[in-house]
Amino acid sequence: MLLSDEKDIDVIGMFHNVNEAVNVFEQIMPDIMILDVRSVSKDDVTRIQRDNQKLKIVALINFDTTYEIGKVKNIGLSDYITKFGDIKDIAKIIRSFEFTSLVATF
Repeated sequence: MLLSDEKDIDVIGMFHNVNEAVNVFEQIMPDIMILDVRSVSKDDVTRIQRDNQKLKIVALINFDTTYEIGKVKNIGLSDYITKFGDIKDIAKIIRSFEFTSLVATF
């Protein structure tokens, strides 16, 4: 099961790096971006947020560990989801952010 299988969540893309995601973000302006904590820096997050203060950025982490949660905070984010969680639980978390329809992931 994939996140894109959820009827009310529109996954607009999966990207290999933050630059690809930002290019699409600037054209489509999603409500939520899910960024792999291993692939982004604080500067990346600042650059993305500068262009849209309403955008919700959620960190994607491997495991709910002190190290990975610390990295989330170090790049300026507070919300995270784990890669290995049940897709229904991940969808429920995303819905709690009150988005309209779009999610950008990489």
